[in-house]
This record gives sequence, C-alpha cells and structure tokens, in this order.
Amino acid sequence: MASSATGLYFVGEAIADLRSVPDLPRSLNINLGGSSYFGSIGAANAIKRAGAAHIKSYYVGSVSEDLFGGLFLEDFKKHGVGIDYIRRIEHLSMLAVISVVDGKNKFDFYGRQKPNTIDDLKIDDIVYDLKEPNQLFCVGSVVMTVPNARDAVTEYVTRKSADGHVVYFDPNTRPNIIPDRQEYADRLLKIAHQASVVRFSEEDVAWTYPYDSHDDVAAQFLKAGPAAIIITHGGGGCTVFTPEGKQFVPSEINPGIVFTVGAGDNFNAGVLTALASRGVSKKDALRNLSAGDWAKICAEANTVAFNHLLRVNGLAKAA
Repeated sequence: MASSATGLYFVGEAIADLRSVPDLPRSLNINLGGSSYFGSIGAANAIKRAGAAHIKSYYVGSVSEDLFGGLFLEDFKKHGVGIDYIRRIEHLSMLAVISVVDGKNKFDFYGRQKPNTIDDLKIDDIVYDLKEPNQLFCVGSVVMTVPNARDAVTEYVTRKSADGHVVYFDPNTRPNIIPDRQEYADRLLKIAHQASVVRFSEEDVAWTYPYDSHDDVAAQFLKAGPAAIIITHGGGGCTVFTPEGKQFVPSEINPGIVFTVGAGDNFNAGVLTALASRGVSKKDALRNLSAGDWAKICAEANTVAFNHLLRVNGLAKAA
C-alpha cells in the first residue's frame, strides 16, 4: 500500500432512525442514521467528488446481527465506505424516533434496557490496528454521552491523539439523555484536550453553555489545545475560531430544504476530507494552517453538507 494512503475513521455510532410519514403519523419510515454512519457516507461521497483515490472513509465499531445491522452493511458497501474495521455482535441496534418540535429535530432513544450497539460498546469492539499510515478520526454524539461507550471511545481517541493523529470531536448534544448538564459541559472540555478540532452547532452551545457567548466558548476550548473551534449556524454557514481570530464562512441556502438530519455529520466529513486532501493527517501539521486555509476548508465542508441536504430533500440526484 502506498505510503500516502489515508483513512478517515468515523468511530462508534450507527443508529436506526424511525420517522413518521407525513400525513400518516401512525406509520414510521426506517432511515438509517447515527453521526458516524452519516459522516462515513458523507466522506465517501466527498472523496469520490474530489477524485482522491488515496483517501478512504471507514466506519469503525460494532453493528448488530439484526435486520438493521445488515442494512447498515449494505449501505456502507453501496457508498464505498470501508467495512474492514467493523465487528458484528449479537446486541440489538439502538433505535431513535425522530419528531420535530418547535422546528427542531427531537430524538427519543429506544432499546436501551437491553444490550445494544451503543450503550454496550466496549474498547475491544473498536479496532485499534489500522493499516493506513495516515489517520484522521471523527467522534461524538450519542456514543460520547452514554457511560460505557463514552469511556471506550475516549480511551481510544486518547491513545490515537498520543500517537499524533488528528482527532475531530463533534459533541452533537442530545439533551434528553444527559442527566447532568454541568457534568456534561465539564466533560466536553476534558475531551477537548485530546481533540485537534472541535465542532459545535449553535444549538449545542446554547444548551450546554447557556450563559456564555460563542466567542467565550471558543476561547475556552482553544485553551484546551485544539487548533480550531468551529460553530455551525444551521443553514447560515459557520464561524471558525483559531488563535489568529475568527472568520464567518457563509453557506448556500435553498428554501426547499426541510429535512436536516445528517447535515452536521456531513459538514464534519467535509472538514476531514478537506484536511486529508491537503495532506494534513498529523495534529502538529494543523498548526501550519492559516486562518485563510481554515476558511477554505470550512467552505468546502459547507458544500458537502449542502449537497447532502439537497439529496435527502429530493432536490438533487442521490450520490
């Protein structure tokens, strides 16, 4: 394998999403989801568009042996996501039922009373020895909230960070499964010490740090060590904070976009693909990126997220 081979690894979260059918609230559609699922597929699509044959997207973790696990594998194969580092286990897949409340997606999680692929994820379920010499990791969301999985993934990325690899952290906060807001806020800052880049949505910031401005939150997290903090503003673009200052990076807007699940995960995929395309796979190399470089990277990530939203809203052909 060529020494330039690069892996983008989305660690630990594939969840079956159930959403009601418009006008038929008693009917539910199965939509595969989870941050790592969406991110890995988003990265695979972005890599194809970039023609970057030396980069490959991988899902890393476990999937169930139930119906949903089989569907996850089918989708990964269909989109060109590597399944080399997936372990099949007997646990159930976690289910998320999605509703829209006050214009925002609300997630209720089911199946947590029995062993499932998220609550019961163990460090041994996450393959550590990866064949690609250049490695960038993406973690966050539900898997970083529930105790067992959180501890396993935190240990995993702590070791990868110590090895010098890029670790991208997206909290993707789910308030209804967080019992203690202050403990959660404190823990995010601890995890940030292992991260190379941290991405918040503005909803994450508003719930987790209700009394702090975006500037204050970004400054606090930059002190923890990441090279960049990114705050996304829904369809309104993002702001990237670096030691040089901050920059707003606008995004395209399409009024036909109403279904927004997976947008942030595809943004994450866009950032990692942009870094890998520039040959940046070690966290020390992030320090060589200028504020202008970060603005370009975020613009590319906005485009990846926008293309995803066009596809899932039926406004463009599926990739």
